[in-house]
Amino acid sequence: MKHNCCANIKLIFFIGLTFLLLSGCKDSNKSIRKIENLKSDDGSFFSCKYQNSERSFILYTPENKTDQTPLIFMLHGYGSSGEGFRVQTHFDEKALLRGYAIVYVNGISDPESKTSGTGWNSGLNNSSKDDVGFLCSLTETLQNDYGFSKKRTFAVGFSNGAFLIHRLAVETKTFNALVSVSGFLPKSIWEKRPRKISSAFLQITGTNDKLIPMNLTGTAKTNPNPAIEDVLAYYQKGQKTSEKVQHIIIQHGEHSWPEEKFAGFNVNEKILDFFDNY
Repeated sequence: MKHNCCANIKLIFFIGLTFLLLSGCKDSNKSIRKIENLKSDDGSFFSCKYQNSERSFILYTPENKTDQTPLIFMLHGYGSSGEGFRVQTHFDEKALLRGYAIVYVNGISDPESKTSGTGWNSGLNNSSKDDVGFLCSLTETLQNDYGFSKKRTFAVGFSNGAFLIHRLAVETKTFNALVSVSGFLPKSIWEKRPRKISSAFLQITGTNDKLIPMNLTGTAKTNPNPAIEDVLAYYQKGQKTSEKVQHIIIQHGEHSWPEEKFAGFNVNEKILDFFDNY
C-alpha cells in the first residue's frame, strides 16, 4: 500500500526549560526547544535529539491531512522497533483509511546498561530515560510545527510499550485515549497515582498471559504489581461514562498481539472504533 508520507526530516531538539505544563505532563522541567529541520525526500523517517539521546520515529500521514488530523503513537514491545511493530501489526493500513496519522516510535536502550535492549522506561526498573517527557515533547512538536490535531491525540502500546501506556495514563493529560495490549501498571507508578485520570482507556488481555497480574486468572496473587482489574476500576473513577474505560478479555489469549482467527475480532479495527469516539 503506497502512503502519502511526509518527507524524511531530521529534527534536532535543543532541550531547555519547561513547556510540559502546557502539554499535560507532570514533569515541568523538560523542554522549551529550538527545532532545526533538515529535509530530505527518501521517506517518512525522522530522527531527533532529546536530552542528549538520539531518538527516531516513522510517520505516516493520510492523503487528506489537515490541522484536524488525529495522531496515533505506536509503542513497540521490548527489544523491537517502530518498523518491527509496523510489520507486526500493519496498524497504519486501516488507520490511514480512516484519516488518522500514525507515528511508530523507536524505543532506546537504557543509558545505564550496555546490554539492555530497545524499550521504554515504564517504571518497572530504575532508569534515567525520560520517555514520558520525550513523548509529550514529540506530541507538542508534531501538533504545533506539523499541523496535527491538538484535541485528538492517542497512543497504543504492546507489552513493554503497553506498560508505558499505563504510565502515560497516570502521569500525563496529553492523550485523549490510550490502548494497552498485554500491559499493566507498574507498582512504582501505582503508589504515586493521582486521585483520578482523564484519558479514556482500553485494555486488551489474554487469559493465558502470565505476565499480567489478573484476579480472574489468579496471576495477581504472585505478582507485586496491582491487578489489572483494580487498575481499571481506578481509571473508571471520575469518568463521566462507563464506556470510557473498557477491558477486552481474550479467552486463551497469550502475551502477543492478537490475531483475528484466535481473538474472534480484528484488533486494529477494535482499537480504531474506540478512538473514533474521542
